[in-house]
Amino acid sequence: ALQGVGGFQLLVDATDEAAVARLRARKRRPTKPLAVMVASLEQARSLAALGDEEARTLASPAGPIVLLRRRADGLAPAVAPQCARLGLMLPTTPLHALLLDAIGRPLVATSGNRHEEPIALDEAEALQRLADIADVFLVHDRAIVRRCDDSVVQVAAGRARVLRLGRGYAPLRIPLLMHDRTGETLLALGGHLKHAPVLVADGEAIVWPHVGDLDGPAARAAMVRSLEDLERTAGRRAACVVVDAHPDYATTAWAEASGRPLRRVWHHHAHVAATLAEHGVDAALGFAWDGVGLGPDGGAWGGEALEVDATGARRVAHLLPFPLPGGDAAARDGGRVLAGMLAAAGLAPPPELPELARWLPLAAHARLCPASTSVGRLFDAVAALVGVCPRSRHEGEAAARLEDLAEEMVVAPYPFAWEGAALDWRPMLAAMLVERHDPPRVAARLHATLCAMVVDVARRRRADTVALGGGCFQNRRLVEAIDAALGERGVRVLTPTRVPPSDGGLALGQAWVVTRSAPCA
Repeated sequence: ALQGVGGFQLLVDATDEAAVARLRARKRRPTKPLAVMVASLEQARSLAALGDEEARTLASPAGPIVLLRRRADGLAPAVAPQCARLGLMLPTTPLHALLLDAIGRPLVATSGNRHEEPIALDEAEALQRLADIADVFLVHDRAIVRRCDDSVVQVAAGRARVLRLGRGYAPLRIPLLMHDRTGETLLALGGHLKHAPVLVADGEAIVWPHVGDLDGPAARAAMVRSLEDLERTAGRRAACVVVDAHPDYATTAWAEASGRPLRRVWHHHAHVAATLAEHGVDAALGFAWDGVGLGPDGGAWGGEALEVDATGARRVAHLLPFPLPGGDAAARDGGRVLAGMLAAAGLAPPPELPELARWLPLAAHARLCPASTSVGRLFDAVAALVGVCPRSRHEGEAAARLEDLAEEMVVAPYPFAWEGAALDWRPMLAAMLVERHDPPRVAARLHATLCAMVVDVARRRRADTVALGGGCFQNRRLVEAIDAALGERGVRVLTPTRVPPSDGGLALGQAWVVTRSAPCA
């Protein structure tokens, strides 16, 4: 356990399979890829393919983790199992450089925490919380002032794009006009996952570093400290707090208990607004694609097309809803989602997936199977259909596996239809069943179909500007395909670059929405 810049890190020899396996077992992180620190760009090139922009980003003063296409390498298989990409970083302190020079091999460098807890901040905390993980503690006398995870970046469509905003990039300042709200200070909290707050004052949004998911008490305590630190650093106490419209988030509970005036913003409205805020644009046709978020109709949204401007957000298209057997239980179980979609389409399950039969009767009961429009869940269902990831062991695993499979393959989209304002995926699913024994082809055609859906909605709405937001747009292949297809048609495409497309950007979007409404009472 090494005392780093924004918290403790856990280090092991990245070439030693047994060491990496011990780290995973002790940290309770069975499969999610681990970041690797290398001594130089030359060593990075021996492990992964680096373009010019990727090399610049990796060697930049910010020193982020950069996601790169991996080569055949000598790393332990457990570092990034079944992943086509590696997260690499260069030394961020002289101590890191000395260690790498002495050891002569790449090191896994991951957050010094246990599952669902924030990173350890000081020596006493690390010795207590990491005692059953680390064999050795390397500490020094430079105090860590505030918790700050490593930033994560990838290059897509030729530009470096932040996926997690942390050390080296945050705090980030973005101009944000305060329409008729001069002198007011807002504190936007984002969501329950990937919490990263924003404070708005004097025409500027201060985007604070990533705090993380808020499922455990330690994470919620870290959230409170982060909010206090943000207001103290800005020298302002917010007069109004802005939260997601979901009533059960930890951020909402804190805001309600604070006694301050409160504003609620719908989840997918905020996703699109975050992209508009970053680019300084007042209106666009937005696509908000993610795992799930509460919609104004009480539904589980996640595949939305919204026309967003200063007056609000209007839903103009969405994925055709499908049942999720067991509700939230389907978030990690692609088989449940697939069964719900097959039932909604009137299609029989493939004979090689007999386990789906138990979910089919459940899919007919609306109370047990809430309907969803989620593109994230669509990825889960397709990954289960082709057998590459029947059940996700960490967030986004199924989508990442499909993205890796689809890489470099040029194919035609599957057929889809319209049912009112709904994009009907049922023709696509029927065609996938026929091709299911060719996973790379199915994965590539899924991406092509999603791109074609965006193009068709933009054409129907005669959009000249399209904004992308939501966790599904962490998918590099999807972003690049949409950017190229709409660009050929003269449509301006706005994509998150400095702020994450996932829930880590929600707070900026919430602030953008509220600055265009009446002041808080």
